[in-house]
Amino acid sequence: MILKKLYLENFRGYEKITIPFNNNLNVIIGKNDVGKSTILEALEIFFNNETVKIEMEDLRVGAAPQIVIGVAFQIDKSKEYLIDPERKTSLEAEYLLNEDGLLEIRKIWDCSKSLTAKSLTSYIVANYLKEFSEEPLVALKITDLKKICTAKGLDANVPDKRVLSDFRKAIYNSIQNKEKQLTLIPIDKEDIKRIYDSISSEFPYFAIFQSDRQNKDSDKEVQDPLKVITKQAIAEVEVQLKSVVEEIERRAIEKGKRTIEKLSEMDPEI
Repeated sequence: MILKKLYLENFRGYEKITIPFNNNLNVIIGKNDVGKSTILEALEIFFNNETVKIEMEDLRVGAAPQIVIGVAFQIDKSKEYLIDPERKTSLEAEYLLNEDGLLEIRKIWDCSKSLTAKSLTSYIVANYLKEFSEEPLVALKITDLKKICTAKGLDANVPDKRVLSDFRKAIYNSIQNKEKQLTLIPIDKEDIKRIYDSISSEFPYFAIFQSDRQNKDSDKEVQDPLKVITKQAIAEVEVQLKSVVEEIERRAIEKGKRTIEKLSEMDPEI
């Protein structure tokens, strides 16, 4: 996935803004206190919420009690994700991309009270089929999908009646008027959280470094990128490492056998 846009609403000095990103190098230039660091820290909050955490003070003065941080990604539309327990399917086939064909995730914090884990609600911003925009099919259980198929006379069009995506596909294909509208699909509910769990594993890695203070090797923001680099390096030499492990096992077994043979010379019952 490639980061393409950042959307901010009521976050610090920004009332409402969409910031585009280039696929290559991006540079933010501006005077002091115009909101350069705010952009980077908003990304840190979206991806990690660790080095910089969301706070009540981040709500823009005089704004409605709601902070929004959204990110849009360019994806490989042919890639399939395990959004159901049974079978992979593409985000495009499930109408889970926005009007620009991007995967857009929007996080909204309710600031009417103190911020807690329950203050955050996450959504997929999708250009979804208008007919099912109030109750998106990806959020329905298999029993509900069966009822829709039965009502539309589509039971014969479902290849595997144990697979949710087969039911949804049959329903999607039956719709004549595929009019769409922008829909916020909540992804915090247990039945649909699997979608976010599946796609979030593909998010690009984001790390923020603060140059205005002393950095130490033990700092988390220093350690985390090193862990990622180490993991990638290990993956690249996995074949060589496997051969080393196999060679160690071979030699250990060989020495073990020779040891047993020597012990048997002293006591045949061994």
